Amino acid sequence: MWHWPISFLLSYFLIQKNIINISFALLLSFVLGWLSYKHIEPCRIHLNKINKKYVYLLFILSIAILYPFYKFLGKDGLENRADAEYLKRIEKIQMPMVSNGWCFYNIKDDHSLTVGENGLKCHIASNSTNAKSALLFGDSFAGHNIPFWDRLGKKLNLNIHTISTNWCYPSLDKEFTGDKSSTAYQQCLINRNYLKNHIALYDVLIFAGRWTDIVRQNQQNSFSELLKVAQMNNKKVIVMSEPYTFDQNISSIFKRAIWLERDFNLNEYMNNPLAIKQQYATSVINKIVSEHPNTLLLSQADLFKSDHMATKNTPYSFDGRHISVVGSLASEQYFETRPKFKVLENFIAKK
Repeated sequence: MWHWPISFLLSYFLIQKNIINISFALLLSFVLGWLSYKHIEPCRIHLNKINKKYVYLLFILSIAILYPFYKFLGKDGLENRADAEYLKRIEKIQMPMVSNGWCFYNIKDDHSLTVGENGLKCHIASNSTNAKSALLFGDSFAGHNIPFWDRLGKKLNLNIHTISTNWCYPSLDKEFTGDKSSTAYQQCLINRNYLKNHIALYDVLIFAGRWTDIVRQNQQNSFSELLKVAQMNNKKVIVMSEPYTFDQNISSIFKRAIWLERDFNLNEYMNNPLAIKQQYATSVINKIVSEHPNTLLLSQADLFKSDHMATKNTPYSFDGRHISVVGSLASEQYFETRPKFKVLENFIAKK
């Protein structure tokens, strides 16, 4: 059984899993196994003589003592052990939520938020009186793009109303990818009702969602119907693709790399099964978008560098699915260098 802790330590210390390291790990596993057999297994004879109720009592006491430490350390560890440089680098590795000064209405996790009109009140980007009006609408994948649009909207002179809630992808019906008994679903119905009744107020509509989940649950027709309504209302629509998806919590790995003073890259986590599923979902959504001449798609290649790193040592990704505040801002900075930026400028300016 020694291969499990050794495998964990390889991952924790971000040791590259090449043939040399794996061979050494296997050899170490056999050596530790032999030592256990030789020196620990004989102790079972003495342990069998101990009254079982004391063994159970010791086990329960150990759990009771260790569990609070596990919960505490499982959050962010002991922050007072970290230096100022570490804390500065991880400061913006978080989702842009109401609780940290942004607009994503994370009602699923933030229990200080309530169902109602408060989820409809956030505006970002330009405050100019001659700014065009835009609506950024969707689920948490619209939410993580709020810093992107705050910066870009100022440059494009857009006053952007943001409405985003957990699982509430762009749609006008009652379909939902999350738990319908949740407060997020109640808020989503309010969000969509607002969109239905106020779609005419906006010059530009910006839609973003976790398309992979939407397609996996066969709910893409709900999004398609919304695009038809937007086209009938002669609205300019911008659709944002998902960031590359990972099957690991990238921010946890990133923070560990900083703590251990290691270089960080994503090579080991690319081409995972979730990313392959994402490719199919992307093709489905892109086909739907292509059927509407009033709609502009911002693809993954338009928004993110191919190595999926916001900077040399910092990823776009937050939890493997969403992007962080720093990732969102870096995405906007990259987008301005892409040909699609000029296309977007002309698309918005066109009468």
